[in-house]
Amino acid sequence: MKAFHFIDEEVVSIIKPDDEGMFTVQIKASTNLLNAKNIIIATGMNDNIESSNIKNLAQFWGNSIFTCGYCHGFEYAGKKAGLYVNNEMFLKLMVPIVYNWNKNLTVFGSKTAIDHINEDDELKKREIKTVSHSSIAEIVGDETQIKSVILLNCDKIELDVLHYVPNSVINMKDLVTKWSRT
Repeated sequence: MKAFHFIDEEVVSIIKPDDEGMFTVQIKASTNLLNAKNIIIATGMNDNIESSNIKNLAQFWGNSIFTCGYCHGFEYAGKKAGLYVNNEMFLKLMVPIVYNWNKNLTVFGSKTAIDHINEDDELKKREIKTVSHSSIAEIVGDETQIKSVILLNCDKIELDVLHYVPNSVINMKDLVTKWSRT
């Protein structure tokens, strides 16, 4: 007996579990109802990199610019790395992770975000460079490999990899939120 079954169809409705813990699912292609103990809803995310206003970001996205230093840090271990995040919580989480892979680390972000994570001058003690005076305006490199970033003030900083967290959104967020509450 199979533990799971994939169905690539449009779902019309999902009725919350009955007394036996089974969901009732109706799909568009059939009048038959399906029963399931578990349902995986995979809607994906939109990284919204086009809204970043960073020139050439899309060219390097997924090749030498990544969202997560935990997932992709090993690929560029020991290289010149940048971490560009303005979310204080995410920055505090990601600095130690990226630093674990890359001791040559530059953190880009707002002064407020960087000051928030720099308790007891931890960044200075680890010789982590910080850039809060100017945002990244452009990515420069060869085909898919980043070589440097150009800041709005025209400063150039050489990097081999950039971990950047864009303003991502969950696809079908309203629907996922609604289903998670029922």
